[in-house]
Amino acid sequence: MKETTKLQTSRRIPKLLPFAFIIICCASIGSPSILMAAPPEENPYRPPAGNSIQGYLDHYQVLLEKPEILKSRSAFRWGLAATLEKILEHGDELEDTKQETFQNLQLKTLRDLAEAKDEEAEKELFRLARTYEKSPFQSVRQEAQLLLWEERLRAIEEPDQATLPELLIDLKKFLDTLPELGERHLEVASHSVRLINALEDEEFAPAFYGVYGELYAKSEYRALKAYGERLQTFGKKFEASLQSE
Repeated sequence: MKETTKLQTSRRIPKLLPFAFIIICCASIGSPSILMAAPPEENPYRPPAGNSIQGYLDHYQVLLEKPEILKSRSAFRWGLAATLEKILEHGDELEDTKQETFQNLQLKTLRDLAEAKDEEAEKELFRLARTYEKSPFQSVRQEAQLLLWEERLRAIEEPDQATLPELLIDLKKFLDTLPELGERHLEVASHSVRLINALEDEEFAPAFYGVYGELYAKSEYRALKAYGERLQTFGKKFEASLQSE
């Protein structure tokens, strides 16, 4: 029993630092104003009530023309999110390409707020992700599903060993559907290795290190590619160590 515990400890791979955590730290240190959202009635960036779709599109254009320094402010992002919501309420009056663009921007805007520790934005983000997970637009659908995977993986502190291999298989299947993996997927990559490390049945581990390593090694994003190559190497060494016992 002690040998097993020692072996499990020795095979721990350093996890990638979740990208969201990096953003949160930078935002909280370098941009304190990003966390100070104005109450809705005091937010000058929110769209006027009762507009037509053209009125909301005009307001959106006004927001785009604001100085870049304002666009990182929490109040601005909430105003933009509210404007996009109003525009998308008239989605049947928009071309498909514009609907797709606005839905993606809506998710990104709320994600930026959530990464700046805005709890209300995080709740709204995951609510919206559940709405968009079956979107007819592939890019929106994939981003929504990625967000829901992030939510699910963050919630797992003590994984159920009976279902953990199946979860890792399902996650791999989802990642295989994405056109490419990059910086946006660092958090999921970190969680995947954390869960492989948590496997108590060590015979599963080499295979999972191998398939996830191969997947991440295909990335054109340097950090993820290097991490994938490292996982592949480690998986082979770990498998060899099991066979030599």
